[in-house]
Amino acid sequence: MELTRDPWSSENIVFKDPVIFVLTGDGNLEYDAISGFSQIFNNRKGSLLFPKRPGQTKRSGFSAVNAIKTLTSQYHYKKYLLLFDREWCQVEDPCQEIMDQIATFSYNILSFDCKLYCGNIGAHMEIEWGSHRVTLDLCIFGKTRRIEENYIDLIERQYGDKIGPEKKDLRNYLANKHIKPHELISKANHANTQGAFPFLYEIFESYPSFNNL
Repeated sequence: MELTRDPWSSENIVFKDPVIFVLTGDGNLEYDAISGFSQIFNNRKGSLLFPKRPGQTKRSGFSAVNAIKTLTSQYHYKKYLLLFDREWCQVEDPCQEIMDQIATFSYNILSFDCKLYCGNIGAHMEIEWGSHRVTLDLCIFGKTRRIEENYIDLIERQYGDKIGPEKKDLRNYLANKHIKPHELISKANHANTQGAFPFLYEIFESYPSFNNL
């Protein structure tokens, strides 16, 4: 899949279908995850749009969903991928919380599928408002708090190394290994990547392959 950081640099840019717009907060490690997965699934058809500084999407947690209406009206995007950390969804029934939060932004949920695995949460839904209808995939990272835990899980699966749970622990480990976060993902055994990032792996697997066209 093609991944771009500057989708609005020119009015003449034509993206390959399907076009998936990625919504997140600050999004540094999230971008690295998407970059790594786009390399793993380079036989998938489509374009991933992940702006560096998306003014209208610079929000955290569920609040990023609010940007869908503006993006759909202005650019006619039909597919979205929302990424954020588990710390924004600390409830006993996260699937119900997702439905409740989506509804607060005046979306009508037409279909909804939600799964939990080792603290990670994934959901696929079709939503509508007015005359607009889009699909939204949601991936909530972290067994307890945030995406660093997924990277740390991958390190343990791939290398057998145990490191601390904090951001600095991950940063120091990768620096000592001279490997970038996206390379950690793209160069790992696929089974290990799937185990550490279960729902992001599932989402990318669902995108159409050139071989199936």
